[in-house]
Amino acid sequence: TKFGEEVVLEMNRLGMLVDISHISAEAMRNVLRVSQSPVIASHSSAFALAASTRNVPDDVLQGIVKNDGIVMVNFFPGFLTQEGSKIFNNFWEYRHSIDQDPGLNENEITQLSEKWLEEHPVPKCSVENVVDHVEYIVKTAGIDHVGLGSDFDGIPEGPEYLKDVSYYPYITQVLLNRNYKEEAIHKILGGYFLRVFR
Repeated sequence: TKFGEEVVLEMNRLGMLVDISHISAEAMRNVLRVSQSPVIASHSSAFALAASTRNVPDDVLQGIVKNDGIVMVNFFPGFLTQEGSKIFNNFWEYRHSIDQDPGLNENEITQLSEKWLEEHPVPKCSVENVVDHVEYIVKTAGIDHVGLGSDFDGIPEGPEYLKDVSYYPYITQVLLNRNYKEEAIHKILGGYFLRVFR
């Protein structure tokens, strides 16, 4: 909307980062069309590897390049594999259907949601899957436009060997195993975000 465009431009003027995680791909495109400053996807992964609405499609990755922004990979297994994203997309369809049921209160909706997730667990994955997304973004958008956006405060669990930030050396090791140089690894681990933040 016109008001939305004004909000983005005012955020640019104030020096606030515009975060395109948690919005539709179309809204991502609109933000990139309007924003005069680099934007971030603070906790999103690559849509091509896991077709979740949380993740960033290739054309948006190209827009991030032109905008000089950054996509920071989310660690939730439901956003890292195709199988996981399919299950999690089904969960949200179910959740939207029960949210609209006038006969259910908030507590009942929460209980039904938890029961659904117990019956349809998202498959586990590993630190390798996180680095797959890093590498995909590097290949599609360039190494200057990728970071880590774990989402540890918002996800039920991470991949194997990524329970909390103390496990980040596993990411470093996988990057080393894939022939990333020390300077690039430092930038992936936070340097690129600091560039955008500045």
